[in-house]
Order: sequence, then structure tokens, then C-alpha cells
Amino acid sequence: MTSRRELYLLPAIAAALSVFLIGGEQWHHPVIPSLHAQPAKIFTVFDGTLYKNKPNLSSFGVKPIKIIYGHEFWEPGQNMEPLPTRARVREVASSAQALGVPVVIDIEHWLTSPTVHKVSAATAQESVAKYAAVLSWFREAVPDRSVGLYGIVPMIDYWRAIERPSSALHLEWVADSERALSLVGLVDVLFPSLYTFYVDQKGWVAYATAQLIEARRLATGKPV
Repeated sequence: MTSRRELYLLPAIAAALSVFLIGGEQWHHPVIPSLHAQPAKIFTVFDGTLYKNKPNLSSFGVKPIKIIYGHEFWEPGQNMEPLPTRARVREVASSAQALGVPVVIDIEHWLTSPTVHKVSAATAQESVAKYAAVLSWFREAVPDRSVGLYGIVPMIDYWRAIERPSSALHLEWVADSERALSLVGLVDVLFPSLYTFYVDQKGWVAYATAQLIEARRLATGKPV
């Protein structure tokens, strides 16, 4: 049985890796994109796992990264649907600043897709505005710290992402991701989700590649 701690760690591991350039065009279901371009030979690996007494992996080129989970912006038991207070966001940001490493903000409960999340377009746009407010307040406190959002741009959606790029479902996923496009201007780096939802390895490769291709497109030159 998977423990709660292991479940808690999985998003950290998924968000912990920086990603290399991937090229690709259209592909045929079940989706292994053709990677025409070779991956960059040098890319950075970040460790965001939460294990205690971890070895120092810096000699292997593995760098630390700070993942701030959603609950850290609210007091225990507090309703997390409204925005946290500006003071609380700045407090969390200042604590992260002391670590001197890049930051991933992992707030996932504000829903941005009317199609998948079954919320109104107004609610989806309100969620984007909430993410923008948190990022803006975070930057006020630590303007020189590299920061990004986990799994928001592009949005997490396995089944639509692995469809043919020209299909209606895939294009619908692209449009949903673009709802949060304004957030790209508030981050320094994009952290797409490469979560392993299923045991199908080829399906995971297809999903991960689709996420990376879309993230590169939306990033307009920012790191992914």
C-alpha cells in the first residue's frame, strides 16, 4: 500500500527535474512522437524530494530546489479556496529566499478548465487571477528569486495531451492551457507535470513529450 508520505512525495519528484529541449511533429495514436532533434547534451537536474538525511549530490551535478506546497500559504484548517493573505505569501517567500535556490509553487486546487474541471469560464478565469496574485505578492518579497508554477501551464491532462495534435481533443487541451497564458509573464521558468498516472510506459513517453512540446511553445524562450 502506498503511504501518504509517498503520495506527498510524488509531485515533488515530478516537479524536481528541469527538462531538455525536445523536437517533434505530429504522431500517430498511441503516441510516440518522433523526436527529430537530439536532446541537449547538458541539462540540469534538481532534487525536490523530502527525504531526511539525504546525501549531498552536488558532486554529481544535482542541485537543490524548493517546492512550496499549497497548504503552506494558509494556516492549518483554514479555507484554501479564497486567496491567502498577502502577508502570508510574503512570509513564505521570505523563508524560501533564505535557501538561495529556485522555487516551485505547487498550488493545484484552483481549477482552470471549464471542460475538465466542470467549472464556469468565470471561475476558471478567477483561478488564473488567484495564481497571478500569489505570484505577484511572492515577487514583491523576493524579486531576485527564480520562481515558477507546477503543472498549471500547460495544464495537467493525460488523455487529451496524448491525442493527435490535430485532433479536436488535443486542440481543446491546448486552448485550456492557454487560458493561463498570462501567468507565463509572471514566472521565470515553466514546470510542466510529467506525472506517471498509469503503468503504460509508452503512454507516459507520449504524455511527457506532449507536455514538454506545449510547455516550450508557451514559454516563449523561458526555461522549462
